[in-house]
Amino acid sequence: MLYPFYAAFVEREHGWLLLFSALFGLTALGSPGFIPDLIGDIVAEASVARLIAGLPEIAVQMLLFSWLLVRWERRSYRDAADEAIA
Repeated sequence: MLYPFYAAFVEREHGWLLLFSALFGLTALGSPGFIPDLIGDIVAEASVARLIAGLPEIAVQMLLFSWLLVRWERRSYRDAADEAIA
């Protein structure tokens, strides 16, 4: 699903941040369980706090994954370009 945007992630300076935004939006905020639970638990504030407590963990994991993946892909992308020149 994200492969058509591969060049945008690898070639842009802040492509890892773009990848993070896409992944975080699709997994954390776009999950079918998050939005209905949030709306249903608005009355009980303790439940909302418990529901949102996992978001920082998800965000840190996604940031690290996005940064490492783009860094890895840039290295292989650069190495392939160097081999083509040589």
